[in-house]
Amino acid sequence: MPTPPSILVIDDDPQVRGSLADFLSDSGYEVVQAEDGRAGLDAWQAHQPDLVLVDLRMPVLDGLSVIRAITASGLGTPVIVVSGTGVLRDAVAALREGA
Repeated sequence: MPTPPSILVIDDDPQVRGSLADFLSDSGYEVVQAEDGRAGLDAWQAHQPDLVLVDLRMPVLDGLSVIRAITASGLGTPVIVVSGTGVLRDAVAALREGA
């Protein structure tokens, strides 16, 4: 039986992170969770997920820094921003960084 695709969810809000993780798990994905950008990069390096979902505004290390680090690795891991900031400038910045 093939291994299900894995998704890393990085968000400092435990309710948002948990809801996303529960939905994705119920949909058949293997899910890894991280509570901030630093923990997220550590989890990304340890688990090499197929996809990363990241919030932009987090303590310790923000989402843009996470996107930069993942993009700079050259591994091609896709990153999707899941954020409630609602600021167009943040969305544009995330796209420029490779999200």
